[in-house]
Amino acid sequence: MLAIYGYALGVNLASLRYFPEIFIALVFLAIGFILPYTKQNTTIGIKVPWTLHSEKNWNMTHRFAGKVFLVCGACVFFLAFFAAKLIYIPIIAVIALPIAYSYFLYRKGI
Repeated sequence: MLAIYGYALGVNLASLRYFPEIFIALVFLAIGFILPYTKQNTTIGIKVPWTLHSEKNWNMTHRFAGKVFLVCGACVFFLAFFAAKLIYIPIIAVIALPIAYSYFLYRKGI
């Protein structure tokens, strides 16, 4: 939609090339700042059975996930300009690492 409006207004569409990747990076950064402060609930956050099992697991997982989101957000931002085809790697890391960490804590008894 943004490209259509830009074209209608005479904006050079080449300048919008990096917009989706930068938007994803900004969303990751925002989530990374907010996630460590979320309380245990069933609406927002990493809702796997292991995090819902224990409040300590929830808190540790979301602190870790906040850091992962921040690092991956920065990676997506820089990859957008230098290696856009590799953006899927931090996106997969954002999904897999917090879930694996939560399971690790659960198996450890936390």
